[in-house]
Amino acid sequence: MSIHKCLLAGLTAVTLTACGGSDAASAGEAGGQASAETSALKPNERLQGTIELDIGKGPVAYRSIATKLADDLGKTAAQHLESAEGQRRLDDANARLKGDVKVQASDVQAFADSVAGKTIYTSELRDIELIRRRNVSIRGISAAGAAAALVLTFPMDGGELESAVLEYAPDHRKTMQTFTTGDELPVDVTIERFERIDEDTWSIAGRFTAAKLEPGVLAKQLAGQSIAGASGRFDIAELRVRPKI
Repeated sequence: MSIHKCLLAGLTAVTLTACGGSDAASAGEAGGQASAETSALKPNERLQGTIELDIGKGPVAYRSIATKLADDLGKTAAQHLESAEGQRRLDDANARLKGDVKVQASDVQAFADSVAGKTIYTSELRDIELIRRRNVSIRGISAAGAAAALVLTFPMDGGELESAVLEYAPDHRKTMQTFTTGDELPVDVTIERFERIDEDTWSIAGRFTAAKLEPGVLAKQLAGQSIAGASGRFDIAELRVRPKI
Protein backbone atom coordinates (compact mmCIF):
# COMPACT_ATOMS: atom_id res chain seq x y z
CA MET A 1 0.00 0.00 0.00
CA SER A 2 1.28 3.49 -0.83
CA ILE A 3 2.05 6.00 1.93
CA HIS A 4 -0.65 8.25 0.41
CA LYS A 5 -3.30 5.58 0.96
CA CYS A 6 -2.03 4.91 4.48
CA LEU A 7 -2.28 8.60 5.35
CA LEU A 8 -5.74 8.85 3.81
CA ALA A 9 -6.89 5.84 5.84
CA GLY A 10 -5.50 7.42 9.00
CA LEU A 11 -7.11 10.78 8.28
CA THR A 12 -10.45 9.12 7.51
CA ALA A 13 -10.38 7.20 10.79
CA VAL A 14 -9.39 10.14 12.97
CA THR A 15 -11.73 12.77 11.51
CA LEU A 16 -14.59 10.45 10.46
CA THR A 17 -14.24 11.94 6.97
CA ALA A 18 -15.55 9.66 4.22
CA CYS A 19 -12.97 9.96 1.43
CA GLY A 20 -14.41 8.55 -1.74
CA GLY A 21 -17.15 6.28 -0.54
CA SER A 22 -19.64 5.06 2.00
CA ASP A 23 -18.87 4.76 5.71
CA ALA A 24 -20.70 1.44 5.76
CA ALA A 25 -18.79 -1.84 6.02
CA SER A 26 -19.50 -5.54 5.88
CA ALA A 27 -17.65 -8.81 5.98
CA GLY A 28 -19.22 -9.80 2.66
CA GLU A 29 -21.50 -8.68 -0.13
CA ALA A 30 -25.19 -9.47 0.08
CA GLY A 31 -25.62 -9.66 -3.68
CA GLY A 32 -28.82 -9.15 -5.65
CA GLN A 33 -29.97 -5.89 -7.17
CA ALA A 34 -28.29 -3.67 -4.61
CA SER A 35 -28.15 -0.08 -5.85
CA ALA A 36 -25.29 2.39 -5.38
CA GLU A 37 -27.91 5.09 -5.00
CA THR A 38 -29.37 3.62 -1.79
CA SER A 39 -27.39 6.13 0.31
CA ALA A 40 -27.64 9.78 -0.63
CA LEU A 41 -24.55 11.74 -1.59
CA LYS A 42 -23.29 14.19 0.99
CA PRO A 43 -23.15 17.92 0.16
CA ASN A 44 -19.38 17.69 -0.43
CA GLU A 45 -19.63 14.64 -2.72
CA ARG A 46 -20.39 14.10 -6.40
CA LEU A 47 -20.72 10.93 -8.41
CA GLN A 48 -17.92 10.19 -10.87
CA GLY A 49 -19.59 7.02 -12.12
CA THR A 50 -20.25 3.40 -11.17
CA ILE A 51 -18.91 -0.12 -11.46
CA GLU A 52 -21.39 -2.99 -11.56
CA LEU A 53 -19.85 -6.27 -10.40
CA ASP A 54 -21.36 -9.76 -10.18
CA ILE A 55 -19.29 -12.35 -8.29
CA GLY A 56 -21.97 -15.02 -8.52
CA LYS A 57 -24.58 -13.46 -6.23
CA GLY A 58 -26.14 -11.02 -8.68
CA PRO A 59 -24.97 -7.59 -9.87
CA VAL A 60 -24.01 -5.02 -7.24
CA ALA A 61 -23.33 -1.34 -7.93
CA TYR A 62 -20.20 0.37 -6.59
CA ARG A 63 -20.08 4.16 -6.59
CA SER A 64 -17.00 6.10 -7.57
CA ILE A 65 -17.20 9.39 -5.71
CA ALA A 66 -15.27 12.67 -5.71
CA THR A 67 -15.10 14.20 -2.23
CA LYS A 68 -14.41 17.89 -1.54
CA LEU A 69 -12.49 18.06 1.74
CA ALA A 70 -13.28 20.80 4.24
CA ASP A 71 -11.26 24.01 4.12
CA ASP A 72 -10.64 23.71 7.87
CA LEU A 73 -9.66 20.03 7.75
CA GLY A 74 -6.26 20.73 9.30
CA LYS A 75 -7.85 22.40 12.32
CA THR A 76 -10.39 19.58 12.68
CA ALA A 77 -7.67 16.93 12.48
CA ALA A 78 -5.63 18.72 15.17
CA GLN A 79 -8.61 18.75 17.52
CA HIS A 80 -9.25 15.04 17.01
CA LEU A 81 -5.59 14.06 17.31
CA GLU A 82 -5.34 15.77 20.68
CA SER A 83 -8.12 13.58 22.09
CA ALA A 84 -7.88 10.04 23.45
CA GLU A 85 -10.63 8.97 21.03
CA GLY A 86 -8.69 10.31 18.07
CA GLN A 87 -5.57 8.40 19.09
CA ARG A 88 -7.61 5.24 19.57
CA ARG A 89 -9.04 5.57 16.08
CA LEU A 90 -5.56 6.09 14.63
CA ASP A 91 -4.32 2.98 16.45
CA ASP A 92 -7.28 1.00 15.09
CA ALA A 93 -6.56 2.22 11.55
CA ASN A 94 -2.92 1.14 11.82
CA ALA A 95 -4.01 -2.27 13.10
CA ARG A 96 -6.38 -2.73 10.15
CA LEU A 97 -3.74 -1.73 7.61
CA LYS A 98 -1.46 -4.55 8.82
CA GLY A 99 1.45 -3.14 6.82
CA ASP A 100 5.03 -2.17 7.51
CA VAL A 101 4.15 1.53 7.39
CA LYS A 102 2.70 2.93 10.62
CA VAL A 103 0.95 6.28 10.40
CA GLN A 104 1.86 8.72 13.15
CA ALA A 105 -0.27 11.59 14.44
CA SER A 106 2.23 14.09 13.00
CA ASP A 107 1.92 12.43 9.59
CA VAL A 108 -1.86 12.70 9.66
CA GLN A 109 -1.69 16.36 10.73
CA ALA A 110 0.72 17.28 7.93
CA PHE A 111 -1.36 15.40 5.38
CA ALA A 112 -4.59 17.05 6.58
CA ASP A 113 -3.00 20.49 6.23
CA SER A 114 -1.81 19.67 2.68
CA VAL A 115 -5.17 18.39 1.36
CA ALA A 116 -7.55 20.79 3.14
CA GLY A 117 -9.99 22.28 0.62
CA LYS A 118 -8.96 19.88 -2.15
CA THR A 119 -11.01 17.21 -3.91
CA ILE A 120 -10.17 13.50 -3.54
CA TYR A 121 -11.06 11.34 -6.56
CA THR A 122 -11.58 7.56 -6.55
CA SER A 123 -11.32 7.05 -10.33
CA GLU A 124 -8.29 8.59 -12.03
CA LEU A 125 -6.08 8.55 -15.14
CA ARG A 126 -2.33 9.07 -15.08
CA ASP A 127 0.30 9.06 -17.84
CA ILE A 128 3.69 7.55 -16.94
CA GLU A 129 6.33 9.11 -19.17
CA LEU A 130 9.17 6.71 -18.34
CA ILE A 131 7.36 3.63 -19.67
CA ARG A 132 5.01 5.50 -22.04
CA ARG A 133 1.91 4.00 -20.47
CA ARG A 134 -1.51 5.43 -19.55
CA ASN A 135 -2.93 3.95 -16.34
CA VAL A 136 -6.65 4.12 -15.58
CA SER A 137 -7.78 3.28 -12.03
CA ILE A 138 -11.54 2.79 -11.59
CA ARG A 139 -12.62 2.25 -7.99
CA GLY A 140 -15.92 2.18 -6.15
CA ILE A 141 -17.60 1.23 -2.87
CA SER A 142 -20.97 -0.49 -2.54
CA ALA A 143 -23.80 0.47 -0.21
CA ALA A 144 -22.80 -2.54 1.96
CA GLY A 145 -19.18 -1.39 2.22
CA ALA A 146 -17.41 -3.74 -0.19
CA ALA A 147 -14.94 -2.34 -2.72
CA ALA A 148 -14.31 -3.08 -6.40
CA ALA A 149 -11.47 -1.85 -8.60
CA LEU A 150 -10.48 -2.23 -12.23
CA VAL A 151 -6.99 -1.09 -13.21
CA LEU A 152 -6.39 -0.69 -16.96
CA THR A 153 -3.15 0.00 -18.85
CA PHE A 154 -3.01 1.57 -22.32
CA PRO A 155 -0.17 2.90 -24.49
CA MET A 156 0.29 6.56 -23.56
CA ASP A 157 -0.04 7.73 -27.17
CA GLY A 158 -3.28 5.83 -27.80
CA GLY A 159 -3.99 2.28 -28.90
CA GLU A 160 -5.60 -0.89 -27.63
CA LEU A 161 -5.84 -1.97 -24.00
CA GLU A 162 -2.66 -3.78 -22.93
CA SER A 163 -3.56 -5.22 -19.52
CA ALA A 164 -6.26 -5.27 -16.86
CA VAL A 165 -6.48 -6.25 -13.19
CA LEU A 166 -9.76 -6.74 -11.30
CA GLU A 167 -9.87 -6.49 -7.49
CA TYR A 168 -12.62 -7.11 -4.95
CA ALA A 169 -12.49 -6.44 -1.20
CA PRO A 170 -15.36 -7.73 0.99
CA ASP A 171 -14.69 -4.82 3.41
CA HIS A 172 -13.24 -1.62 1.92
CA ARG A 173 -11.65 -0.70 5.26
CA LYS A 174 -9.45 -3.81 5.18
CA THR A 175 -7.30 -2.66 2.31
CA MET A 176 -4.97 -5.67 2.32
CA GLN A 177 -7.77 -8.26 2.35
CA THR A 178 -8.48 -8.30 -1.37
CA PHE A 179 -9.26 -10.87 -4.05
CA THR A 180 -7.47 -10.13 -7.32
CA THR A 181 -6.84 -11.46 -10.79
CA GLY A 182 -3.23 -10.31 -10.55
CA ASP A 183 -0.85 -10.92 -13.46
CA GLU A 184 -1.60 -14.61 -13.87
CA LEU A 185 -5.40 -14.54 -14.19
CA PRO A 186 -6.59 -12.63 -17.27
CA VAL A 187 -9.50 -10.19 -17.40
CA ASP A 188 -11.40 -9.84 -20.68
CA VAL A 189 -12.32 -6.16 -21.10
CA THR A 190 -14.34 -4.51 -23.88
CA ILE A 191 -13.96 -0.73 -24.06
CA GLU A 192 -17.14 0.93 -25.32
CA ARG A 193 -16.13 4.55 -24.72
CA PHE A 194 -12.80 6.20 -23.88
CA GLU A 195 -12.57 9.87 -24.68
CA ARG A 196 -11.12 13.12 -23.42
CA ILE A 197 -13.64 15.69 -22.21
CA ASP A 198 -11.26 18.52 -21.31
CA GLU A 199 -7.75 19.08 -19.96
CA ASP A 200 -8.60 17.57 -16.57
CA THR A 201 -11.22 14.95 -17.43
CA TRP A 202 -11.69 11.78 -19.49
CA SER A 203 -14.73 9.51 -19.78
CA ILE A 204 -14.67 5.70 -20.01
CA ALA A 205 -17.20 2.87 -20.18
CA GLY A 206 -17.18 -0.84 -20.97
CA ARG A 207 -17.69 -4.36 -19.67
CA PHE A 208 -15.48 -7.15 -18.31
CA THR A 209 -15.34 -10.81 -17.33
CA ALA A 210 -12.81 -12.74 -15.25
CA ALA A 211 -12.63 -16.51 -14.79
CA LYS A 212 -11.17 -16.44 -11.26
CA LEU A 213 -10.03 -14.15 -8.45
CA GLU A 214 -7.64 -15.32 -5.74
CA PRO A 215 -6.49 -13.71 -2.48
CA GLY A 216 -3.71 -11.14 -2.82
CA VAL A 217 -0.27 -11.87 -1.41
CA LEU A 218 -1.01 -10.05 1.87
CA ALA A 219 -4.64 -11.22 2.20
CA LYS A 220 -4.01 -13.69 5.02
CA GLN A 221 -7.63 -13.57 6.23
CA LEU A 222 -8.81 -14.79 2.81
CA ALA A 223 -6.37 -17.71 2.55
CA GLY A 224 -7.89 -20.81 1.00
CA GLN A 225 -10.79 -18.89 -0.57
CA SER A 226 -11.35 -17.87 -4.18
CA ILE A 227 -14.04 -16.37 -6.43
CA ALA A 228 -14.91 -18.72 -9.29
CA GLY A 229 -15.88 -15.98 -11.75
CA ALA A 230 -16.84 -12.34 -12.06
CA SER A 231 -18.41 -10.07 -14.64
CA GLY A 232 -19.70 -6.55 -14.83
CA ARG A 233 -19.78 -3.12 -16.40
CA PHE A 234 -18.29 0.30 -15.68
CA ASP A 235 -19.30 3.80 -16.68
CA ILE A 236 -17.20 6.69 -15.38
CA ALA A 237 -18.28 10.08 -16.70
CA GLU A 238 -15.63 11.98 -14.70
CA LEU A 239 -12.26 10.25 -14.88
CA ARG A 240 -9.89 12.73 -13.28
CA VAL A 241 -6.48 13.36 -14.85
CA ARG A 242 -3.56 13.31 -12.42
CA PRO A 243 -0.18 14.92 -13.17
CA LYS A 244 2.23 12.93 -15.32
CA ILE A 245 5.08 11.11 -13.65
